[in-house]
Amino acid sequence: MTGTPNTCRTCASEAALSKIESFSGEEHGVKLTFTNMPIYLCQKGHKRFIYPELPMHLMESLMAKDNAFGAPPAKEKGFFRKHLHCPGCGEQLPDASTTTATLTKKIELKNVAPFEATIEIPQWHCDKCGKDAVGPAEKVRQDVMHAASFAFRGADLPPG
Repeated sequence: MTGTPNTCRTCASEAALSKIESFSGEEHGVKLTFTNMPIYLCQKGHKRFIYPELPMHLMESLMAKDNAFGAPPAKEKGFFRKHLHCPGCGEQLPDASTTTATLTKKIELKNVAPFEATIEIPQWHCDKCGKDAVGPAEKVRQDVMHAASFAFRGADLPPG
């Protein structure tokens, strides 16, 4: 591994600051799209993060606030077959989501030019009380992390 930030770790050629216009990943209906994310790009096309901890800091920034989608998380009930229930009245929600909740967040991390992340997650509507709900918080977190992993792999951004 080369010690300077401007050297490619794969081929040791010079790397320069660049950006990826748009790339995304998806897991269980949760879609995560990054726009104008800064990276290092070498002359041979190898990509890497601006700094190795960037994915971890990015996930912390994305998942910093519960209820960021404006709808509370549904409650999951059931022993063998899990079902989602309305956080307001407890009524079982339909198996399929009815709409999508979207959150676009400007990501501002230390030593990195700002870029955007858009998260789209399934949302359910309770016919009984009229409340909207998103998936259980822990499941949404896991799906966002997996979607990010798929996005990074799809964009050829190796870990570290």
